[in-house]
Amino acid sequence: MSGYATASDLLLWYGAKELAQCAVPDDLPAIGADLMRLTIADGDRTPFTPEETAAADAGLAAIQGALTDAARLIDSYLATRHTLPLEADLAGRSGLPRACGALARRFLHHDQVPEEVAKGYDQALAWIRDVGQGRAELRSATVATGAGLAAFDAASRVFDQETLRGFA
Repeated sequence: MSGYATASDLLLWYGAKELAQCAVPDDLPAIGADLMRLTIADGDRTPFTPEETAAADAGLAAIQGALTDAARLIDSYLATRHTLPLEADLAGRSGLPRACGALARRFLHHDQVPEEVAKGYDQALAWIRDVGQGRAELRSATVATGAGLAAFDAASRVFDQETLRGFA
């Protein structure tokens, strides 16, 4: 199964401090934002203790698990209208990465969910439901155009001279 967002995406969108606080299991030592950032970026963690790096690894595993759970939830809605897995270009350039991030973020907070996290989750889930029911579409967030020209994309005509023949 392909994911829609990565731990690096969550790091960019929500910050290392929040991820370090909500992703590391409570029974492990708390870690700082610097260690969480290095763990996600696969950086040099030699200045940290083995216990700290183990806690950071557990936090990264929790992030990856939340992203997998979010992608599975998204797929359960999309499967009714789309062939899965989605084309990587469509999935990556639509609203799916952000929606997946919002869902995963909520999953990481468990029972201690700040209002803004809950609101983001509710909005993302509502949009995904709309996509699954055909009330919203997956479209690329950016449209590639050539030579600085505007692009126009429209559905084919429903009413024309041929389809209206006999109604005159």
